[in-house]
Amino acid sequence: MKVTIESEDDSHDHYVHRTLLEKKSPYFAALPRFKEGRDNHVTLKEVDNDAFEHIIHWSYTDRFSPSFQDYTSTIIETYAAADHLMMPKCKNMVLDNLRSKYSRKPADIGHLGLVRMLGYGASTAIAIYVTDQIVYEAITNDGWFFGKGDHHAFFEVGREHALELMKKLVEKSRLYSLKADGKSLWRNKGHPDPAFAKGCVHHEHAEGEKCYLQEAEGTTG
Repeated sequence: MKVTIESEDDSHDHYVHRTLLEKKSPYFAALPRFKEGRDNHVTLKEVDNDAFEHIIHWSYTDRFSPSFQDYTSTIIETYAAADHLMMPKCKNMVLDNLRSKYSRKPADIGHLGLVRMLGYGASTAIAIYVTDQIVYEAITNDGWFFGKGDHHAFFEVGREHALELMKKLVEKSRLYSLKADGKSLWRNKGHPDPAFAKGCVHHEHAEGEKCYLQEAEGTTG
């Protein structure tokens, strides 16, 4: 099948085995009922091209390429692409890759702005996770600052996300107190780093559906 990723400035054509796309994505599985399916050609305007390339790699291998970890923005864009194409397993694996990225590089409030721009409200799984990560780093890292020095970044995330972020900052700050030794501003009283959470965290599953982590372990529940 020919899949064209179209943006305002450019377009890219990809040729992917149709049976694979239909197996991995209900979006593609439904196409035979429409003209795009009969023409064996679909154009996607809501999907980032780099994100789709990573989804193609995942579709063939059930894992992401090493370069997937290069850019946080691409990981978030891939989450949105997998969501648009109705690929829940892929979407959950993207979220786990985002957590892995944040275990090595701090979250930026601009990432929350991207989440908002892609249409995710403050109560969605990815917005909750990115917000939690920002809150953790803002409170525990004395050298962390919003938006890499851009003082407008906080307000660019939008009212809904900014209010949720402020609410969690207040809630989590209660878990800390000043250290007497003067070596650090905060003493952690039970606020774990979300980036190092284990298992099925912030995933979305249909009722009764096993997580891919459970499938790998051969467990149920």
